[in-house]
Amino acid sequence: MPSAINLAHNLKHPRRAWTLVTAVSLAILFAASWPYWLAYRVSGDYVFTGILINPADGNSYFAKMLQGWSGSWRFTLPYTAEPGPGVFIFTWYLFLGHLARWTGASLDLVYALARAGGGLALLLSAYAFLGHFLPEARARIAGWLLFALGSGLGWLAVPFGAFPSDLWVAEAFPFLAVFSNAHFSLATALLLWILHWSVPGLAPDPPAPRHLAGLAVVTSVLAQAQPMALLNAGLILAGVTGWQALARRSVRPLFAAPLVVFGLCAVPWLIYDFLLPLRHPVLAGWNSQNLTPSPPLWDAWLAGGVPLLLATIGLVQAVRRRAPTDIVLIAWLALNALALYTPFALQRRLSLGLWMPICALAVMAVRDTLAPRLARRWRPLLAAAIVLAVLPSNLLVYAATLNAIGHRDPAIFWTADEAAALRWLAVEAEPGRVVAAAPGTGLFIPARTSARVIYGHPFETASAEAMRRAVEAFLTGQTPAAEFLRQHDVAYVFFGPRERALAPAGPPAQWPVVFTSGDVSLYAP
Repeated sequence: MPSAINLAHNLKHPRRAWTLVTAVSLAILFAASWPYWLAYRVSGDYVFTGILINPADGNSYFAKMLQGWSGSWRFTLPYTAEPGPGVFIFTWYLFLGHLARWTGASLDLVYALARAGGGLALLLSAYAFLGHFLPEARARIAGWLLFALGSGLGWLAVPFGAFPSDLWVAEAFPFLAVFSNAHFSLATALLLWILHWSVPGLAPDPPAPRHLAGLAVVTSVLAQAQPMALLNAGLILAGVTGWQALARRSVRPLFAAPLVVFGLCAVPWLIYDFLLPLRHPVLAGWNSQNLTPSPPLWDAWLAGGVPLLLATIGLVQAVRRRAPTDIVLIAWLALNALALYTPFALQRRLSLGLWMPICALAVMAVRDTLAPRLARRWRPLLAAAIVLAVLPSNLLVYAATLNAIGHRDPAIFWTADEAAALRWLAVEAEPGRVVAAAPGTGLFIPARTSARVIYGHPFETASAEAMRRAVEAFLTGQTPAAEFLRQHDVAYVFFGPRERALAPAGPPAQWPVVFTSGDVSLYAP
């Protein structure tokens, strides 16, 4: 009991609370980074690819960084043999590649530091942001811990063969974002700062020039890191501003200034990103394949779990109070939830940041409704029940990742011979040369070399399904080899264990071998 009293006393001092939050944030980052360290420590017959979560997208991030490392500020589809002209998108990862070249650091190191830096920015920004809604020290810490570590009830469905979205949709759940890549955490942190400097009820009133300048900067950076999140911010900002304007029956010029600044910095990028696929012949095909639908409603409720259930109680309270900060949470949750199910190809991307209002409303429900109705001795049991409900999904993902490392899962490891072949291609293959390889190998080649593949990614390969079938038909002998090689202007054929699984007989004996290591060979037919 004395220790609990001391902790509560310490949390009343902002500096001590920030020290605690920073220490816990660093511990979370250490926990999220430890599996990567374990994977990089694997030696002998296996080499870590650098990606633990969602290998398809993760390797595409390395491919984008490699383009930046090569000196380009224009992105071309790396998993397509004929990508068309370069365009100014995916600039965050292009920048990270340039950063690696400027500093002489490896892409792996820069990616890891960007992932950790974005995670730290998110965790600290979230604690600062929650102060708007949960000014009391204990409630604010509780909301922050729920935001940083909590998840839904997807773990309950795993024994029945289901795989709910709280186990894999990294943009929606902060711990998964910190664990998975180098842009979701940063984008969520930037979103919070945009709202902090622009939304009525949160932003300084009147806005100071430095706040408007900060809003312009973070909006511009978010446009590079995750342009889709600009829609989230714009939806919330427009909804709350509209609500307040109707309530006041007018819009003061200073009240509208953040909206104008945000619009000037965000709308040109949104228009550019919307028009680009319409005018670029190859990106149009990519855009038609780039589908990220929201999960079905039963999945969304299960993934939201106990925090979402509590948030519905908190939402009722917020509607009754309708304080300025309540209006922010109401508009955020309601408008964002509706947007997730509008007919839009990238629905699921709009889940970024939605965990924040859910957690804030959930803690309000416990603080204002549930806890006061319980005797003091039962309140710790309520807290323990919530903790036991919200942790297992993230723990399950973490344990599955450790298991994948222990079993040297081929989705996240190359064999040493495959890694040697990739190094040879990185040095010897001229940029843009086409390599024929199995779909699994095709994912890795553009991530580590300047060569291109016929198929390697379900979105970033133009006409992906047709190209996948073509590669498999070539390897299995259903398509004449000479015809396939000529049609796709193939410079090299990669042949290793993933290819041998499709073509046990191996390539024709007359093909010249330009590299061999163990059971992996590169041919120049």
